[in-house]
Amino acid sequence: MEAIKTKGELEHALSSVLMSGKTDNIRVQNGLGKFDCQVTRYQNFSLLQHEYINQGALLTIPITRREPCITMIFQFGGYSAYRDKYNPFLLPCNHQSINYFNMYDCRSLVDERMRQHDVTFVLDEAFYNTLLLDGVMEGNLLTEKILNRKEFNTINARQPMDAGVQGVLHNILHCPFKNGMRDMYITAQLKALMMLQCCQFHYAVSNKPAPKDAKITSRDRDILMAIYEFLTESYRDETSLTDLSRKFGINEFKLKYGFRKLFDTSPIKYIHDRRLEFAGFLLRNTDKSITEVSDEIGYEHANNFSIAFRKKFGVAPQVYRGG
Repeated sequence: MEAIKTKGELEHALSSVLMSGKTDNIRVQNGLGKFDCQVTRYQNFSLLQHEYINQGALLTIPITRREPCITMIFQFGGYSAYRDKYNPFLLPCNHQSINYFNMYDCRSLVDERMRQHDVTFVLDEAFYNTLLLDGVMEGNLLTEKILNRKEFNTINARQPMDAGVQGVLHNILHCPFKNGMRDMYITAQLKALMMLQCCQFHYAVSNKPAPKDAKITSRDRDILMAIYEFLTESYRDETSLTDLSRKFGINEFKLKYGFRKLFDTSPIKYIHDRRLEFAGFLLRNTDKSITEVSDEIGYEHANNFSIAFRKKFGVAPQVYRGG
């Protein structure tokens, strides 16, 4: 491939890889930023992995498909933005969505000065029809819509990635097998992931509200969402449960209880995890030493940082940087 120099060339190159329908990849690092896009084609589905650091102007990447499919999107860093003919869609960090389209024609938007890291699965009809026709998800609203070819899009009705979803994603992305065994293992894990999402998004495509916890009012839910968005943006700042409680006008019990109910983690652990994710970003994209990275995210001792990093990512910081 010839050197990519302009915004238009980059948009075209990324679009070509995403729509190729085969295993392909592109890695670009220049004045526009750093862009890594990988597509791995399996039997009846594709795995798309994007990691972009855009240092230039807004990118608009056309994505078109003419056959029915399910798309499952998982946001690990930054956010993903899309626009079709009429609507904008935004998926923030640590959230997920599942969507069914008979066909689509949209644009993936990568804002200037933005980092984006997500994983997307595109499932062909042959992949999901066999599973759904077996009746394993009978009564689920999403599967009924898919079998009846009724489109739905849950990006703007996104949900946080809970521990179950994160565990299956880890199994897929860090598959220990090779060749045919690898394909069988990933296919089985992907079926489990699809069923998890169908259960979690059941109410998102219905006209019925999800079951409510009597301890969490609609006002509490709005406040907790505001706190989540606040921590997503300001996780590097020092804060405490008391600070959050006072700032947002919610008592500490509801803050801790409600945050865990909605996001499957505690506020403090969410801050901790976001800082470690930022540390991973620094390790991969800067020349800062491990001690400097440790200091930047608030650790007094690099050894404690290394222990926490290994616990979250499964490898030591120096190994992660080399990967």
